[in-house]
Amino acid sequence: MKRPTNLLSRISSDGSDSDTPEKCRSRRRRRIHMRRMRIASVPRLPYSSPHFHPPIPQHWLPTPSSENPMPEFGCISIQGLAESMDDVVSVKEEFFRPDIVGGRTLHFFSVYDGHGGSHVSKLCKKLMHKFMAEELTRVQISKATAANGGGCNCSLTDTKTKQENEEVGGAEWEDLVRVAIQKSFKRMDQAALSTCALGCQPESMDLVFLGSAALVALVSGDRVVVANCGDSRAVLCRDGRPVPLLPDDKLERIRAAGGKLIHQNGVRVYGILNMSRSLGGDNLLKRVTTSQPEISITERQGGDECLILASDGIWDVISDDLACRVASACLREGSAATAPRSRYGDRPIKDGGAQVLFPSKSHDAAAAILCRLALARGSHDNISVIVVDLRRKAKG
Repeated sequence: MKRPTNLLSRISSDGSDSDTPEKCRSRRRRRIHMRRMRIASVPRLPYSSPHFHPPIPQHWLPTPSSENPMPEFGCISIQGLAESMDDVVSVKEEFFRPDIVGGRTLHFFSVYDGHGGSHVSKLCKKLMHKFMAEELTRVQISKATAANGGGCNCSLTDTKTKQENEEVGGAEWEDLVRVAIQKSFKRMDQAALSTCALGCQPESMDLVFLGSAALVALVSGDRVVVANCGDSRAVLCRDGRPVPLLPDDKLERIRAAGGKLIHQNGVRVYGILNMSRSLGGDNLLKRVTTSQPEISITERQGGDECLILASDGIWDVISDDLACRVASACLREGSAATAPRSRYGDRPIKDGGAQVLFPSKSHDAAAAILCRLALARGSHDNISVIVVDLRRKAKG
């Protein structure tokens, strides 16, 4: 029986017929070119684009943002006469949409006033809106699960109308939002007690001083939700008059909890903290202070002009009435300002130690005038202020 000739025996000893790397690459390029030519010769269908998606039913789509557009606002945060810059501001456009169909789009505005450093305030800017979006989602899913007898039916094929979704309103909607905010602040406090903004573990002695006040506003088309933990303040300007949304921080609650107030540069808890609510801190302070915010939910009205969010650097020297009159005058006159512009979101214009968000003329004028007025009146703290225009009430 004759053996088959070995293929290798046919290769000459000089290696002229061997598969060199150059020949392999040439054949590979030729195969790729031929494959591309075959694909190009096939006629394309009208919707054969790789970016084509089948049309989505209209009732699957979220509510258009035009029903609650991002309000105009002006924002400024400066070091002022303080030794360090511990204030941080944050703005998030459409940071959360509660429901797939007919949900109330929420816009996020916040002021964080750090004490003992900027670690906790920077951490709040990084995490607070994320915690809040997660908790709002959880309470929404929990409600859907309870409504369906323990089985959540939250698919995109849900054909409920906008009117049916808006039936989750009034006290029920407010209760869900309150629960989500309380859980968000609790998570933020736990994060502040263990880490700093850079992820490092602060020294145990530093934890006594590291903390932050937090003022958060969620603006929807028909409501303004404000949560405050600390000595910052939110004021609603309605028909030219101030409407305080929350009571001032009460140090009397410290005495009721068995804490000690020491008069040192003002009334302070154990001579350290000048507020009864704060994020972060030490166990010594946590026994008498709390991280739970005071929450107000206010229905928007036709006479609403603007919402002012500011740290105590403003409110220590400017009254609610004066701040409201200044902001209202700027909005009515539409004063032209020469400050540079920025789009919505946390993309500030840096000016020394300042953080500035100026997307409109009249609103940046209001924020800048309030800031300059506070400096002229001798404010020795960091100064942060956000002026949100509420005159354009959304439909639906």
